[in-house]
Amino acid sequence: MLQDPIFHYHIDTSTRETGFFRIWDIIGCKKRGIKPLIPVCKAQWYLGMASGKYPKPVSLGVRTIAWRKSDIYDLIDRLSADK
Repeated sequence: MLQDPIFHYHIDTSTRETGFFRIWDIIGCKKRGIKPLIPVCKAQWYLGMASGKYPKPVSLGVRTIAWRKSDIYDLIDRLSADK
């Protein structure tokens, strides 16, 4: 039986720290050694944003976007509850 990869890593969402995640913090980056919080490819992440499944980013500058940590933790909780 295959496990859903979202639940492969234990994520403590109870601390609810404030701040932002960049895309590689969310979907992971092998080059930077970052494990994914939500293991989907970049294209799937952007499709999910367009469909409303994943939260929209906020602009931090002219060419920089990020996602609120609270939005990502809420998404993880929602996906866990759907399971």
